[in-house]
Amino acid sequence: MPGVSLRLVLCGALLGAPQEPPLAFAAVHARCVRSERLAQLQDVLADFDREVRERACADLAAQQPPGAGLAAGVPLQQLARLTRELQGAPWTAVQDFADSLDLSLTPGAFAAREDGPGEPTTVRVHALWAAPEARDFTMTLSWVSPAGERVVARTEPVERAAVRGGGFEMYVHPPAAPPGTWSLEPCIEREDGSACGVAVPVDCVRDLAARFAAAVATRPATTDPGYPLLRAADRLLRYGARESVTLRGGDLLRAFEDSAGFDAARPRLALNAAEDDCWAWMSPPPEEPRRTVCLLVSAREAADGLFAGELGRRWTAFAREHVAVLFATALPPDPSAGSTRELLDRIAAAGTAMAGTELPLVVVARGETAGRLQVALGGADGYPFDALVVSAVLRTPKPETLFPGVPRLVLSPGAVEDTAAEFFVGPGARLALFDDLDLPARVGAWLER
Repeated sequence: MPGVSLRLVLCGALLGAPQEPPLAFAAVHARCVRSERLAQLQDVLADFDREVRERACADLAAQQPPGAGLAAGVPLQQLARLTRELQGAPWTAVQDFADSLDLSLTPGAFAAREDGPGEPTTVRVHALWAAPEARDFTMTLSWVSPAGERVVARTEPVERAAVRGGGFEMYVHPPAAPPGTWSLEPCIEREDGSACGVAVPVDCVRDLAARFAAAVATRPATTDPGYPLLRAADRLLRYGARESVTLRGGDLLRAFEDSAGFDAARPRLALNAAEDDCWAWMSPPPEEPRRTVCLLVSAREAADGLFAGELGRRWTAFAREHVAVLFATALPPDPSAGSTRELLDRIAAAGTAMAGTELPLVVVARGETAGRLQVALGGADGYPFDALVVSAVLRTPKPETLFPGVPRLVLSPGAVEDTAAEFFVGPGARLALFDDLDLPARVGAWLER
């Protein structure tokens, strides 16, 4: 087994999970893929005015079953179709099939070099949804350089049956290139037409094997903020499983090697916020923070997805303008008041430690997280935050009854704008989590009231 592959296997054993099956983190990869596709859609939506976005949101909402209000639950196929339509591309059966394909590369990064063939790379191709018209096809995988140049990596005929179940594998070699972010793009050709799917970013990394081996040799404790970074790199390199939307192979290694000096524009893992392996991502402000803001993500999202693409740029601008340290995390699987309170207390303490003085904690509950927060803390004596933002489809006719006694902003579709000393309600997105592009500005304006 050649150098890089052997090193990856050995490093995986050192991490203590040599036999960890891919199914053990299939849900993690699925959350990442969903967040990638949502980020792609929001990047496209950002090019349109609010009227167009609201109309797109209403059209998408009309396709959902009665009572559905969470974009985290909107089928990926519908998100993909809307993305293509907004891009002005015709929606065809062959485009639907191309967009259904997700690529997992093993290893999920490749070593930078000046010349010669790269290490053998296995590409597992699997469908995210069942295409309505299954046909035999020709698959072409192309490397796309940071400058946008394409290099065909492999072309193969594929029978329709190969897509069923776990999908199929193809084998490629990465290009000789300096460090940078490439992508691998799937394109298909059938008798009814051709189309390209969604490209998967892949880092070209300097001294990949040696740096990964050195990182593993440090044997970080499972409670160390660097541990999940290294675990994510291990899963990416050995199995092609993606856990982070914003950090790829080289980013993960660089963040682990020098978390203190890592690019401040990138989010970083901050702390193990609860006993249930519930990690919080953090995006620091450029100066000493004046407040801590915790963004709650749904169970179907990758936490750092909020820091990706145009939405991430808007939250970063929010942090700069309002001098806030941003955290993004999921609520613990255990909905008890104790575990939720512990998570928020630890995040508040982390923000306070950064500032050297106690900071107010603002919690932003989006979509289903608002209901889960209500279940966990609804009957509690006092709340572990100083202010609350709820952006969700609410079923209660009296949103003012939610978390009384704390300043709060409630955004819900159909709401009539109303203001009180500690309460503000206004119209929100019809599908919570679907169009969050206005949320950073609305939260910022409310905080400055």
